[in-house]
Amino acid sequence: MPAPKKRCEYCGSPIETSEWYPVATVRDSNGELQIYSLCSDECRAAWNAERSSEARDKSE
Repeated sequence: MPAPKKRCEYCGSPIETSEWYPVATVRDSNGELQIYSLCSDECRAAWNAERSSEARDKSE
């Protein structure tokens, strides 16, 4: 049975896991490392920008 395909955390596109793909890492509230798969550098930048915006909104 083939492994399930990963999907981009930002846009939902399928990711070809036999090739390099960007990831982002974040520590959750328990200190556990969470790894987020992204399909492109552009999606990683957009995902980071969205998270930064959400963090700013929570601090206001």
